[in-house]
Amino acid sequence: MAQLTGNPIQSSYLGLIKTTDNAALSGTAKAITDGAGGATNLEMSTTSTNFVSGTVDFTGSTVSGLPAGTNTTYDLDAAQVGANVELDLNGSDATQSTVTFTAGTNITLTNDANNNLTIDAASGGGGGGFSSTKIVSTTHVQNDIIQATFQIPANTFTTGDIFNIRSMDQRAGIDATQYTAIWISDQQQTVGNTPVNTGANYNITQIQSNQIGIGQYNKNCYIDTATSTTWIDSFSNELANEFQGGANVASNNIDWTANQYIYLQLYSDASVGTYTNYYIVAKKQN
Repeated sequence: MAQLTGNPIQSSYLGLIKTTDNAALSGTAKAITDGAGGATNLEMSTTSTNFVSGTVDFTGSTVSGLPAGTNTTYDLDAAQVGANVELDLNGSDATQSTVTFTAGTNITLTNDANNNLTIDAASGGGGGGFSSTKIVSTTHVQNDIIQATFQIPANTFTTGDIFNIRSMDQRAGIDATQYTAIWISDQQQTVGNTPVNTGANYNITQIQSNQIGIGQYNKNCYIDTATSTTWIDSFSNELANEFQGGANVASNNIDWTANQYIYLQLYSDASVGTYTNYYIVAKKQN
């Protein structure tokens, strides 16, 4: 290894390293250069050393003093928070970053137990519309099973609002009576399950029929207060010998300041045939 002993400064200074301004180190980091001012990837101060570019190679070296667990791992998780969904990035170092997906007008967000995030967008004039998608069922169960559901976020409707809810369905090839009903609840419902009922589930309309044909539901709704709704029934159908349940005019204490869930349930005494619901639409009119 070459040494400086016996070498004149004028012939060896190019191999020295120094601060870029030739002054002593201070509390502010300075670039380190060679004797001719050639740049390195190093900055130094009296309190720190910074590698500002290039590669730092510790191959063959023993590095000590670093804190344990520097290889941080991350888990991605999602959670339903009211009408919104939070996406969390959780680090093994106990750090957490959160992104919130916010439900908006005509946009419904649902996160299930497997962290599947569903974004439903429904068209709607008059400031707000919500709908289900078409369902076809050939399963016959003598129990109330939910076929479709969607959410109306809290505060979508308020005092003085008028909205319409309508639906169209069809029975084909059935050999016994089927019972269908549309309900509204303050509890989130799950397709394929029986309804969750906490005492705040209200029947909007229902049909029972053993006939083949198309039926329609249609109700206009007036919100008297933020926690009270009057339903005015208007019903038409092409089914023979049908029975439509529920009063023509009814009032329920529905709390529109909380999330509400509209759902369709089916009870079937039939053993064959197909039930189709083409849509359920709730649409603000004013």
